[in-house]
Amino acid sequence: MLIKSQRRVIYAYEYDGLTGLLNRDTAMSKFEKLLADTKSYSVVIIDLDNFRIINESYGHEIGDIVLKVISGRIRNICQQDAMSRFVARYSGDEFLMIVKNRKLTADDALVREVLASCNQPIPLKELMQTETILPGDKIESLVTYLGVGIAVSDGKSSFRRLVQNAVVAINTAKKAGSNSACVYEEAMQEDVHRNNRIRDLLLDAMKNDGFYMLYQPQIDIQKGTVSGTEALVRLKKERISPGLFIPVAEKEGFIRRIGRITTRLVIEQIVRWREAGEPLYPVSINYSSSQLGDAGYVNYLLQLMEKNHIPSSLIKLEFTESMFFNNNHVTQQLLKKLQDADISLSLDDFGIGYSSLKYLTYIPVDYLKLDKSIIDSYLTEEAEAEGKDRFIRDVISLAHDLGKKIVVEGVETAWQAKRLKSFGCDIIQGYYYSRPISPEEIATFTVRTED
Repeated sequence: MLIKSQRRVIYAYEYDGLTGLLNRDTAMSKFEKLLADTKSYSVVIIDLDNFRIINESYGHEIGDIVLKVISGRIRNICQQDAMSRFVARYSGDEFLMIVKNRKLTADDALVREVLASCNQPIPLKELMQTETILPGDKIESLVTYLGVGIAVSDGKSSFRRLVQNAVVAINTAKKAGSNSACVYEEAMQEDVHRNNRIRDLLLDAMKNDGFYMLYQPQIDIQKGTVSGTEALVRLKKERISPGLFIPVAEKEGFIRRIGRITTRLVIEQIVRWREAGEPLYPVSINYSSSQLGDAGYVNYLLQLMEKNHIPSSLIKLEFTESMFFNNNHVTQQLLKKLQDADISLSLDDFGIGYSSLKYLTYIPVDYLKLDKSIIDSYLTEEAEAEGKDRFIRDVISLAHDLGKKIVVEGVETAWQAKRLKSFGCDIIQGYYYSRPISPEEIATFTVRTED
């Protein structure tokens, strides 16, 4: 009995209670000894990209199921070559894998096997012990998306340094999109230093009123008039692209707070325009999927609108497709509250996701915003000569058939504007008409006449 008790204590000390894998501290110690005399090996960190959203959308019971399933799949892959492959739980949603006598590449067959295995749907309905998901969800499975960071031994770097390098490589992998892998390179350290600096700037901005808003006009191309604006956040201290600081804000968990700050700034600006007697246009506010954990956001928005007597016709929320990777009750409740408040919804970056059309069967959006990359690829004179620009026309027609309006961003030339008008496009924005401009410039903005 004493021996069994001792074993249980040792097991609890060395292993992760949820997945049954070695825990981080034990793994770091054991793997370091295991690799002490090994010159050739690879360190792999496997990160679940969308785990935070899963936890916040479905609760920790579902999150635990996901971790158990994914850890089991990785363990099964390692057991295929148990003498050279080892796995442990590295952190909440990260796993550490060691591969001896092999220098992995991002396109290695083993890496592809990990990505493919972990990307298979997880059958929640079969695995649930209790009925946690709300009946209206009708969710039977979930899909996870991974980021894989790899560090290859150079014979000089310590094991612990290689682990840190693999973690750094994950950030680059995530920039490449879901289910991507990346091998560490020295240049990636520059990204780490830059991100740390941006993090410090964001912390300072949140404490010291360090954000301001620009507004990009949206043009009703058929009428030649302003139909609205998109609010775009900027940092006061330094000119850093939102494409750089927004991902850092999301990673660091700042985006919820920044989302509220930008929403307040927009409402306050509408009030100033109104008090000055300026024309009022609907303002689009960007909403990140990382804000889903802010359960009080919609109430916060509605309270600001009520306090300042802002009608719903002046507010539009823009969502990215990533928010709708699963039709869960958190998303449904959010959309219903906004619908009940008569706030218009727009699906941003439409056309670049793998299943945009599927989402349209249940997302009550009013606008589809065509991504700039689609315009760059299909709305050029070269594309027209090859007949490829018909794709744009077909997307616009599809949107109209679904009872939705189409917004096209990234319009930079008169030719593109005229072509879109002939296709029946509803709204366009881009540098051809205006860059993002200050509130004062919006107040005096006039639509340019076509050349």
